[in-house]
Amino acid sequence: MRYDRTVHPDTGFAAAVARTRDALAAQGFGILTEIDVTAALKTELGHDMEDHVILGACNPPLVHRALLRRGHLAEFTAPPTGRH
Repeated sequence: MRYDRTVHPDTGFAAAVARTRDALAAQGFGILTEIDVTAALKTELGHDMEDHVILGACNPPLVHRALLRRGHLAEFTAPPTGRH
């Protein structure tokens, strides 16, 4: 089962992220976490790469329903994140 989706938008990166956020919001999803992979790799490793971001999206009613039916699905919920 795939849990990711890759697309190649015909817009710039920032516009694509904004459109993704809007599309998720229209379906009842909020963004719980956002990881700027590009910045993290630059800071931690001095590595330059193309723009890359991970959005941790959540739809609370869907999560609640899934956890009531199959509690082990909590493994797939976004973990708390921190920076050091």
